[in-house]
Amino acid sequence: MMPLGRACAIAILLGCVAAHAQQAPPPPPPPPPPAGPPSQPPAPAPAPASLSGRVVAADTGSPVRSADIRLAATDQNPNDRNPKASTVVARTDDEGRFELESLPAGSYSLQVAKAGFVSTTFGLSKDQPGIFGLSPGQRISLGDLKLPRGGVIAGRVFDVMGDPVAEVVVTAERLSFLTPAVRRVIRLKSAQTNDLGDFRIHGLTPGKYYVSAARGGTEGRDAPTFFPGVSSISEATPIEVRAGQDSLGVSMQLAPPRFGDVAGIVMNSNGAPFGGANVWLVPSRFDGVQVGAHASAITDAAGRFAINNVSPGDYRLEVFARAWMEKYAVVGDAAGPPPELASVPVSIASGRTEVLSVRTSTGFRVTGQMFVDGVPISAAAGAGVRVTAAAPIASILSGMSIPVTDGVSADGTFVLAGVHGLRFLTTRTPAPGTSYHHTSVGGADVSERGIEATGNITGVEIHLTTHPTRLEGSVVDATGAAVTDARILLFSTNRNDWLMPGTRRYRDIRVTGQGKFGAVAMPAGNYLAAIVPAEDSDRWADPDYLDSLRGVATPFTITDAATTTITLHVRK
Repeated sequence: MMPLGRACAIAILLGCVAAHAQQAPPPPPPPPPPAGPPSQPPAPAPAPASLSGRVVAADTGSPVRSADIRLAATDQNPNDRNPKASTVVARTDDEGRFELESLPAGSYSLQVAKAGFVSTTFGLSKDQPGIFGLSPGQRISLGDLKLPRGGVIAGRVFDVMGDPVAEVVVTAERLSFLTPAVRRVIRLKSAQTNDLGDFRIHGLTPGKYYVSAARGGTEGRDAPTFFPGVSSISEATPIEVRAGQDSLGVSMQLAPPRFGDVAGIVMNSNGAPFGGANVWLVPSRFDGVQVGAHASAITDAAGRFAINNVSPGDYRLEVFARAWMEKYAVVGDAAGPPPELASVPVSIASGRTEVLSVRTSTGFRVTGQMFVDGVPISAAAGAGVRVTAAAPIASILSGMSIPVTDGVSADGTFVLAGVHGLRFLTTRTPAPGTSYHHTSVGGADVSERGIEATGNITGVEIHLTTHPTRLEGSVVDATGAAVTDARILLFSTNRNDWLMPGTRRYRDIRVTGQGKFGAVAMPAGNYLAAIVPAEDSDRWADPDYLDSLRGVATPFTITDAATTTITLHVRK
């Protein structure tokens, strides 16, 4: 047993230790982590952009109130978690003004619409139509946007008994000119007749229109009737629509439903049945109008085909391999022309079936030589130059519209194989420092009328030049100041020149910011130059409109290897 004094001493010692432990300072804090880069504040959001302007009537300059403004984003990212609004909508105030604010940066398209006017897409300027970009914080004022007034076609539809017909779809198809020689029909607007048989199609762009009426929707279960009451668009009468004017009294009597059929058999160039071939029935017109729509069929293993319920009229039946079309859809012109092709005219009559026997062909050979300033092109200059047998611009996409191309040999000669139908022989890649001049066959210039390949053609000459014709022009106002925004038409004094299928004697150009314009390599001859007023900007290729400009146009002459200078004056 421990003595009492020792036990007390131990207890006192332990108490002192405990007391000392309570009074000891806390352990030092852990060392700070190693220093790193300072944290960056979040980047500020991009400043929004804004767009403003005023809408005025193109003819009077008066403000257009309550016009619908649609600003559509054209660069949407489907994976963006915070996409911008796809369309910003506003309406003009009593002074025709509008302002679109808080716009994200991006690419946009601006459209303005109001009843009685033509819906129009505007850009940042007349020289920059269509899509434009907005940068962060950018504030753009478009100034006055001139909205053209639309035209109206109105009338009534009757049945064969003379009674008005309700719920018939009436369609206005615009006659549009690609060149003075090439036209096409574009379906623009439709309306439905009311219980009195009346229809009214408004907001039409000035131009020439074909009007048709059909039961059962825009395609119609019945064949359409064209104004003034005919069954074929080739017999129809176009209606002239002018800005802000009404074409009234357009009455039509629906023709009884009439259809025909076409059937037959296709053999290839070896006389064997051509199975798996596309058979296209393409509407054709005596005046070169592109109609666009077509019916089609695919031949069976025996080469047989049938196309039923075809509206009466004149067509062209085209045949080419379906496998070729599938290849063309993937690689384009690199597929080359179809190895076998046929194109035959056919007329469809009501209640009849046209039976055809069609044989395809591998095409024909076109041989010739290329010259530069009258001398055969050298091997060095001809390297990389390609000769092209191109189809007319009027051709609808088919086997007939694919260009045939090949290179030039060391001696300047060329051979094109598989050429069908009407073609224009030229080069899309002239030798460096040269321009295309003309093409001749047997001494006759065929540059603009082309050649018809119905057999092998020899003796073709394609001529390039190192001294092309040049036209240098300027546009000034009454004070002599440069006019920086104008559309210029250059055209031959001879109307027949415009109507050549490959015409080069017509140009549609705009002046630059310095009021200058120019043209290179136009054929020598006598020409006219005219400034196109804004209200006629859509009629620039109409031959009748070109004729109307003769009294105000400026004459000039282009001479081979020379430069011609002209000045045009804006008339009030």
